[in-house]
Amino acid sequence: MCPFRRLLSLSRPAVHSRRSVKTQSVMDHIACHALGLNEHFPRALLHGPTSLGGLGVPSLWADALAENIAYFLHHRRVADDVGQPMKVSAAITQLEVGIGTPFFQLAYEQWGILATSSWLVHLWQSVSRVGINIEAACGHHWIPPLQTTSDGYIMERIMRRYSKKVCIKLNHCRRFLQVVTVSDLFLHDGKRIHPDRISFQKSPRSSRRYVE
Repeated sequence: MCPFRRLLSLSRPAVHSRRSVKTQSVMDHIACHALGLNEHFPRALLHGPTSLGGLGVPSLWADALAENIAYFLHHRRVADDVGQPMKVSAAITQLEVGIGTPFFQLAYEQWGILATSSWLVHLWQSVSRVGINIEAACGHHWIPPLQTTSDGYIMERIMRRYSKKVCIKLNHCRRFLQVVTVSDLFLHDGKRIHPDRISFQKSPRSSRRYVE
């Protein structure tokens, strides 16, 4: 075992807390000084495996991310008192993003602006940063359904057309109205915008979609 793993583990926050790049940088400096290295020593060599010529000093951020992924997957599988709130949090985040693709499979850099900060959103940010894909088994991640064969998700269209700043504002309006798909905006004939949407009244069809 690397002699600095104990140092890193003692400095590691609890598994449910957020890990920052700043914290990792501080620990890297401590490790470099302990080894008699310049603080600008290449991090790839510092954390790289000894079999490839690295020093094998554990990365606090990578270790924490692995723990968080294991923590999340375990509790979601057993569906215990921790897993159930995670399920609810995932559904809320999915509604906030407002499209039919599971948010863990989306690029956080592009879509994360639509979600409220939470432990789960932070996990999404971390796995997206390193290209890890968390995919739920069929039926285990709730997705807001389309209502017709010609229906579409409002945010998919908005994100293709407007800047991030405008998308955030429009998404706040969408969430207030509790609408997800284009059909939520129109009357049953699909040709006229519902008067309640124009007067900024919430969708009467939204309750079942926002409670599931």
